[in-house]
Amino acid sequence: CQAWVEDYYTTGEVLHKGYYEDGRLTLYKNFYPNGNPERSFRRIDMEKCNMQLFYDTGKMKSDITYYEGTQLIWTDFYPSGQMEFTEEYLKGGEILVNRKAFAENGKPQEIFEMTDKKKKIYSKKEYYDNGNLKAEGNVIYNSNLGDYQKDGKWTVYDEQGHPSTEQWIRGEQQK
Repeated sequence: CQAWVEDYYTTGEVLHKGYYEDGRLTLYKNFYPNGNPERSFRRIDMEKCNMQLFYDTGKMKSDITYYEGTQLIWTDFYPSGQMEFTEEYLKGGEILVNRKAFAENGKPQEIFEMTDKKKKIYSKKEYYDNGNLKAEGNVIYNSNLGDYQKDGKWTVYDEQGHPSTEQWIRGEQQK
């Protein structure tokens, strides 16, 4: 394929519009039968590209930036348009830099941010449904397990906001 190519539903509505350079798809949009966009793809440069997915209402569902084929930044939205979560990864897509999750009412559910890139240490905050802080502390990435584990002092809050502390070592709570 070369230049613009269009595909259609059997009813005649546009299904796909894409631009090809030497057989490689560099830009395209797919559409729902109602004419609203279903997804949109564009190449940013030789290493990066962006994909956006939409609900059939036309509101954005996901916005994803890829670097050399792996996700770099991923953001999802509720059908209302409110952000559900956003995640950012280091190039290569294996190491999470940060993640922020929100309830449909916009209140935070979790904030997870890298504080030490070399040691893969993160700060994490968890929230109650009402948006009040539930717990906060550090987590470390355990590459052997491919998982994040609580580590060090954690402050835990009851629903009235009263704090207590817990001590963790590599995912094991200390008594």
